[in-house]
Amino acid sequence: MASILIVNDLSSVNELLETVMEPAGHKCLFAGDGERALSLYQSNPIDVVLARLSMEPMDGIALLKELKARDPCSAVILMTRSPETDTVIDALRAGALDYIKIPFRVDELLESLKRAIEYKNSKGNGSEELTVSSGTCGREPVEIEDVLPGSSDKMVSIRRQIAKLVDSGTPVLLQGEAGTGKKAVAEILHRKRYRNERPLVAVNCASCGDGILRANLLGKDNQGGKWIAGAAGGTLVLDNIDSLSMESQEAVVCLIRDRINRFRLICAAGVDLEEKLDKGEFSDELYYRIGTLPVNLPSLREHPSDIPGIVKGLAAWAGALRSDNGKEVQFSDEALEAMTRYRWPGNRSELVQVVTSVVTVSEDHLIGIDRLPFRLRCFRDWPKREEYLAPIERHYIQTVLRACGNDEVRAGGILGCERSRISSRPDFREAESVTG
Repeated sequence: MASILIVNDLSSVNELLETVMEPAGHKCLFAGDGERALSLYQSNPIDVVLARLSMEPMDGIALLKELKARDPCSAVILMTRSPETDTVIDALRAGALDYIKIPFRVDELLESLKRAIEYKNSKGNGSEELTVSSGTCGREPVEIEDVLPGSSDKMVSIRRQIAKLVDSGTPVLLQGEAGTGKKAVAEILHRKRYRNERPLVAVNCASCGDGILRANLLGKDNQGGKWIAGAAGGTLVLDNIDSLSMESQEAVVCLIRDRINRFRLICAAGVDLEEKLDKGEFSDELYYRIGTLPVNLPSLREHPSDIPGIVKGLAAWAGALRSDNGKEVQFSDEALEAMTRYRWPGNRSELVQVVTSVVTVSEDHLIGIDRLPFRLRCFRDWPKREEYLAPIERHYIQTVLRACGNDEVRAGGILGCERSRISSRPDFREAESVTG
């Protein structure tokens, strides 16, 4: 049984959610606003937070950010009536695991809750284990193509750049949005160089306070902390290095300056550090020590032509795990087109989750668009912004022309445009037939 905190100011929706969750064995707590939700989260063991996006005075994204600041491992799902692309991207970047469209489908809600509960359980309760992972990576090495697939020129170029870095001992900076594969690339660089025989220590800088980070990096009297001792002879990965304060950045500079010969340093950032450098938000000395030749991992939006091939490979892998003798599973052309047009704010991580979930749950061997999550289906028929606005603009200009007796100069003055813009478009002059 999981404990679900529902943050929503609509009682009718709350009653429906409780009706769905209680038979599934979940305990529900309710908060009508963000402040009450934070109070309940602090005083109760909560597994998943299900929050409405549009609330006042604290909206869902503000609540999400506050929860993540207090508990980096909080599992948060947002609910919204209008899943606008930019808002969804902001939510996923802020740490939301998923979002549900209201009105929701029960199966999609329960599936999303299941993934969130698994995520929460995988994080455990120890703060140190959430921050640092170390070991020798006992699995067999994988190829770069496995984590950065695609035949486009962009992906081929990135793989070549990474391959050249394998045997280099210089620091590496990996930059890219969430889900682009930064952690996987760091692990491959380690495995390929050390053949699983040396330690790997990965530190999530976003979940470390300044004191903890400096103590474990520099140690007593700046002689090196336990993370440095653990990474000796192997690899130290500093993930989310863009979240470090200026003071902690100076600690990393000292680390590189004095002890870089003890380990291989790989840094990862979710933003372009050069932009932060220009704004004075990142240490120039640190940047020039780690970012001389950054590896910029592209988002899926930058190479959409690779998506059908990636989906085919993932479907074959997931289909082989099904109980129907591993028969080949394919996606229909319509489904592939929808997946290619979708913006994938979670990038390859989101794509992997969608394909494996759909293939695992479905009993079909040809998966149609109706099996895809709603957030993918709803984008397939949306026109471009210009296409959508064109008839609205034409109707408005024709209305103004009629009101002005087809006087283009006068209409242009009202519309704030040159007469030539009106006279050059015959479709605007359709108003003549109306006014006679």
